[in-house]
Amino acid sequence: MASGGYTHDALYYQSEDELLAAAVPFLRSGLDDGQDAMVVCADSTNALLTEALDGDPGISTMSQEEVFRRTPGAIAMYQQMMERNRAEGGTGMRLVGQVDFGASPAEWAEWARFDAVLNRALAPYPMWNLCMYDTRQLPSEVLEWANLSHPNLVTAGARQANPAYLEPTEFMRRSAPTQPDPLTAATPVLEVHGLTDLRSLRQQLRVALSASSLSPETLADFVVVVSEVATNALVHGKSPVDVRLWSTPNRSLCIVTDRGSGFDDLFAGYAAAREDLAGGGMGLWLARQLCDHLHAEQTADGFTVSLSVRA
Repeated sequence: MASGGYTHDALYYQSEDELLAAAVPFLRSGLDDGQDAMVVCADSTNALLTEALDGDPGISTMSQEEVFRRTPGAIAMYQQMMERNRAEGGTGMRLVGQVDFGASPAEWAEWARFDAVLNRALAPYPMWNLCMYDTRQLPSEVLEWANLSHPNLVTAGARQANPAYLEPTEFMRRSAPTQPDPLTAATPVLEVHGLTDLRSLRQQLRVALSASSLSPETLADFVVVVSEVATNALVHGKSPVDVRLWSTPNRSLCIVTDRGSGFDDLFAGYAAAREDLAGGGMGLWLARQLCDHLHAEQTADGFTVSLSVRA
């Protein structure tokens, strides 16, 4: 690992023996060097690694559910781990991670972007991150994305530089959606053209979403997110601002469009108001925290932000 910097490896494995053969020496080496060791995996994998390391008290564990809820929160948690390590006089951290990629291609792509953003967000920190990919279970798309987002690969106990690795900015460009969201083929349940009244928008959103299966908390969060993005469009964009909403029992999508040029920071909103990833600032960070997917792009209609949540 480069002194003072982030090191990012992908481990491809097909059996528990292969997992243990790579992850156990990796963690033990860090412990021997006086580093913190963290395992963030499915509970069964956490238990497997803890047992293999004889319950070493230097090993800390967190479950997937604690960390991998949404990408900005997971990035913030990793940064907090390293800030705590620094504050306590630590010399770095070894982390074994196992992301829950979800069940849909949109989720796979979003968590792939998480790995790409980590290469930038964690660049100042002495963390060595070993990401684990079970090739027996994960979709081929997930494995293909992983092959582009990790500078180093580990297979069958061998570690090598990854010739297919893409720098974070290029990865973000390639992983952006290229097709319209399928929900947009239907008629919107709400359309607001030339938005001027945010309070009225929030009320209309609540009414339009009341027939969905969103929980009261998710519905309220989604209204906040749309209102925040619409506010940004009114303040920083160019009028007119349009809002369109589609909603099904399982998923809701809102698209906010203004006629301005928007921003071109592909990392905007993935970290909270940090200078290196500031972009859209706190508004977009909040939006990414509270919805499942956010995509911003310049279209023929203007600058467009798409937001969606699942029930």
